[in-house]
Amino acid sequence: LDLNDYSLFDIRELHKNKENLQVKEKSLLNISIDITKNQGFVDCSPLFYINKSKSKGYVLEKKLSGMNNLYTLSFDETKKSWIVINKNNIMGTDLVNLGLLKERE
Repeated sequence: LDLNDYSLFDIRELHKNKENLQVKEKSLLNISIDITKNQGFVDCSPLFYINKSKSKGYVLEKKLSGMNNLYTLSFDETKKSWIVINKNNIMGTDLVNLGLLKERE
């Protein structure tokens, strides 16, 4: 995954201002909400990366189990909204083995 032409997008800014969002911003917020609805309590928050031309994006998500999810986003010019065009899953190291959580005894 080459993120050279991409910047981290702070989705929390949209949550703060959700009353005054444009359609394109609402669509990104809805993608975030849909992802987080399916997360467990200790899964990592999804990270959004948007390219410089604001036409493509990625969302990276890490689950407690070690599952890594990659959502590929595209901006639909006719609808003026972001859509998920693909989702890939690949098993990685779980959060306990990464040292991010302690195992319960």
